[in-house]
Amino acid sequence: SVVVPAFNEASSLHQFLVALTAALAKLTDRWEVIVVDDGSTDATPQVLQPWLQQAGVRALRLSRNFGKEAALTAGLDHAEGDVVVLMDADGQHPVQMLAPMLDAWREGADMVGTVRQSRKDESLLKRAGTRLFYRLTNAGSPVPIPEGAGDFRLMDRRVVEALQALPERNRFMKGLYAWVGFETRFLPYTPTPRSAGRSRFSLRRLLRLAFTGLTAFSNFPLRVWSGLGALIALLALACLADVHAQTAQTYPSKPIRFIVPYAPGGSTSQVARLVAAKLTESWGQQVLVDNRGGANTVIGTDA
Repeated sequence: SVVVPAFNEASSLHQFLVALTAALAKLTDRWEVIVVDDGSTDATPQVLQPWLQQAGVRALRLSRNFGKEAALTAGLDHAEGDVVVLMDADGQHPVQMLAPMLDAWREGADMVGTVRQSRKDESLLKRAGTRLFYRLTNAGSPVPIPEGAGDFRLMDRRVVEALQALPERNRFMKGLYAWVGFETRFLPYTPTPRSAGRSRFSLRRLLRLAFTGLTAFSNFPLRVWSGLGALIALLALACLADVHAQTAQTYPSKPIRFIVPYAPGGSTSQVARLVAAKLTESWGQQVLVDNRGGANTVIGTDA
């Protein structure tokens, strides 16, 4: 089975299917191509329609554009082959790679991924962003995600079933490929230039996908926010100590007043009372807790 997600690929889909079906016919007598139309708004459905009369070619049409990750998932759910290959419809994944990928599978690999040999065809900004994304993700992920390995890959039926068993709804497929494990082999390849059209992956989509990957497969964001929280807490304690020192020097007999927003149920007041009691005991100076919206509470006695 070959799963092909397509979004507004009317200009390149026909040429790609010609090359793909010819390559598959040389490799095996039993094959199927599943084209997943991810809510295309151009003539992609019309270009695809004649191909549905050919044995082995099927199509799924999503109700709207859900994104490539959802389209890949839908294709995997409908693929029936013992081996499933994921390829883009723009023709940049060369069909000549199918034979060596199958050879690697026959040699025992459960999953055969491909790694771009070069990213010279991409902008400097995209290359830098990709490099930074993989470094941040792998810095906090227990399962490393190979840099440069995309969706172009072959999977054994066992790998497909493992992916289908995962409960994630917002999927980051590159991370899931690594998460399920299995014996994986990577082959280098050079993308074929697009025969027509342009890339549909905008900066907004790339940033959204990167955010999903970072939050789903790395604890780096959690570590960053935990560090910021600890820093803010330390700064607050330092300011509190400074306020206490200045107050004690200027008004040694005056109480210290903390203003606490009133909350129904008294949970805030109870916590504030405990804190104030501890401060009164430690400092030897009266601490006032002012519940705005509720009754004032005075804890402790003058030093």
